Amino acid sequence: MSELRISENSSSEEILPFAKMVHEMFSLPVTMRSKNKRGIRLENGIILDKNYTGPVLEEVLQKNCVIHTIPTKGDYKGIPVVVCPVQDNNGNPIAAIGIVDVVCTIDLASVFGNYPQIIRQVEESKKKHYKTPELVIDFMARFLNVILYAIIGLILGFGMQDTLTNLAGGVWIAAQGRSIKMKL
Repeated sequence: MSELRISENSSSEEILPFAKMVHEMFSLPVTMRSKNKRGIRLENGIILDKNYTGPVLEEVLQKNCVIHTIPTKGDYKGIPVVVCPVQDNNGNPIAAIGIVDVVCTIDLASVFGNYPQIIRQVEESKKKHYKTPELVIDFMARFLNVILYAIIGLILGFGMQDTLTNLAGGVWIAAQGRSIKMKL
């Protein structure tokens, strides 16, 4: 039986499967280290460093909390990142893992500023006699609604622990709103 374990003394080779999983899932640069040993830096499917540490990884291990920041030094200087601790059963940090924070890079004004106008245009096109089938128009309106709530889920966090859960929460809220008619 194969088994993966991680501890505060895990080497870069031992944490590689965890870092690789996150990297492949989100297609984002990933850094990870254990509490007592340096770790891994992955970008574009390539291991760039097997002896990596960074200032935010170290701060997370010290403070034992999630940190969203733009580092002022290190390999990711000037790039928004989010780093969180990996904790043992007692809540003590044994490792830290970080990714580039894509939510922080979204221009919120452009995303939310145009949303009502886009929905209004989709609704108006329903009323006109274009050749676009109503089913396609309904799909586009609902799709835009799901995207909006998914982004809101990522941005607000809904008080949940991770980005994937926040995204799923946003999609769930959008799905619940199907029966509610929104007036713009």
